[in-house]
Amino acid sequence: MGRGKLVSFVVVVCSWPLAVAAQNAREKEIADFTEAIRIAPKDATAWYNRGVAWLEGKQYDKAIADFNKAIRFAPKNALAYYKRGNAWRLKKEYDKAISDYTRAIRLDPNFAFAYNNRGVAWTDKKEYDKAISDYNEVIRIDPKFAPAYSNRGEAWAYKKEYDKAIDDYNEAIRHDPNFQMAYGNRAEVWALHKKEYAKALSDYNEAIRLDPKDAYNWNARAWFAATCPDAKYRDGQKAVIDATKACDLTSWKDGAKLDTLAAAYAEQGDFANAVKWEEKALELASEQQKAEVQSHLDLFKAHKPYRQEAKK
Repeated sequence: MGRGKLVSFVVVVCSWPLAVAAQNAREKEIADFTEAIRIAPKDATAWYNRGVAWLEGKQYDKAIADFNKAIRFAPKNALAYYKRGNAWRLKKEYDKAISDYTRAIRLDPNFAFAYNNRGVAWTDKKEYDKAISDYNEVIRIDPKFAPAYSNRGEAWAYKKEYDKAIDDYNEAIRHDPNFQMAYGNRAEVWALHKKEYAKALSDYNEAIRLDPKDAYNWNARAWFAATCPDAKYRDGQKAVIDATKACDLTSWKDGAKLDTLAAAYAEQGDFANAVKWEEKALELASEQQKAEVQSHLDLFKAHKPYRQEAKK
């Protein structure tokens, strides 16, 4: 649980950029769009814009309702289907998301972003061959689109085609040397499947350098330092520092990050703190995660650290 999982890059686009940095600014825009709708209730653009604002504010049901209106008044607007698909995906309604991305593609057969996000939805459904097919299409349309290579690499990794995954992460980085997500995902493959620990550490370091506000990579590097099978790469003190940073970035409300912090303390030999934080991780764990977290807690209560086994 502590390590997390490979991460897909979801593209979010809008033909009318909102560029809202703060909630109060977003609320003002929503008020403006609401007034525009009052004046012209059949204006598809106003409905679309307000839907995007709701989506940016994570008000997914409101966003979907507005995109429904936008589509009603402009049924050939591929972007409206695309954005509604994003809202459905964020609600984990993957079939509905795929349906909307497919409609967007029918309206615009070269809509690379729609192919990309449909690929992400297929990955969410563990339909990896379909995801790869969509990423292939993105790359055909735009051979320099780095996220498609990284996302395809993720799908290959889930299919246990690790060399292909590495090749795609390499391509993503070649096209965009600042694409931190590709470094983070490549590190996971190096660490967990290829036993190339020096390469994994190098990629974790680069991912964090490129985006020091991304909790995922702080957590992943902490997990690596706490649980690596090779003692040369374990460092409990650094693991605690990294895991604490990941917890700070997620407001101490993410059970996976607390699980990593517990493992880091266990590597230090501080089993009192390991048990303390693992118990908190267990409180936050989903039903699917509880067995794994409980197994970690049992280890720490027995004064034993956790060791990550390389996966085939």
